[in-house]
Amino acid sequence: MRRTARGALVSGRDRAGRAPGRPGGGRHHRSEAIEAPPALAAAQARHEGEVGRAFVAALPADAARFLARRRLHRAGPNGTA
Repeated sequence: MRRTARGALVSGRDRAGRAPGRPGGGRHHRSEAIEAPPALAAAQARHEGEVGRAFVAALPADAARFLARRRLHRAGPNGTA
């Protein structure tokens, strides 16, 4: 426990009791690059041109933000256990 600048007591944990920076309450968390499947990238480039390439380029960051926001993680390279 510590006091903030305003004098409030804080434990350093979130409302669910998880330590900061430890998604899932302390379970090991790996940060893995998420890649769009090559077939998706090719189809988007073929049908949408530059907009499709920009969409595919943004997918890894979008997926990472989605997972982080919901405190989820990938279990394996293809999302398998």
